[in-house]
Amino acid sequence: MANKQQIYSRWDDSKVLFECELSAEVQNKSLHVKTGFAIRRAIKEKANLGGANLRDAYLRGANLRDAYLRGANLRDANLGGANLGGADLGGANLKGAGKLIGERPILIIGNVGSDNSYLQAYNTDKGIFMQRGCFFGSLKEFKNAVEEKHKGTVHCDEYNNLINFVENHFKIWEAVTDGK
Repeated sequence: MANKQQIYSRWDDSKVLFECELSAEVQNKSLHVKTGFAIRRAIKEKANLGGANLRDAYLRGANLRDAYLRGANLRDANLGGANLGGADLGGANLKGAGKLIGERPILIIGNVGSDNSYLQAYNTDKGIFMQRGCFFGSLKEFKNAVEEKHKGTVHCDEYNNLINFVENHFKIWEAVTDGK
């Protein structure tokens, strides 16, 4: 099995949802990289990864557009810069932040901040969570981190405006989901 990578169900770890041959350049890489490779291949082949265990997968920059990942376990997955446009992530488990909720539960905004990178926001059943660089936490924790690190700078102003945008975006899309 050394030359193959399998993606298992998050609810039944004996159930294989997808299997692929690993390319020579990833065969000796970490499990994170191998899993990321398999997920990219599965998406390319339009495999149904609903309910898949994708924990710890390296998906930075991956094109996950229109992927079916409903109910997938994405805990500790690196999604930085990933294209999630049209992906069905409803009910996905995200880093212990709860399950994604709403019609549009993920918002990625770039290029922002002192290093001109991406801000990712997640609407979950436990509230809004933010990811920026190595920071991942609740909206309140993010607000505090911004104030602590960027107080009095243009970056503080930028983040505070983005926080307002994120809160309003999720409020609008929760209303759409509720049929309003």
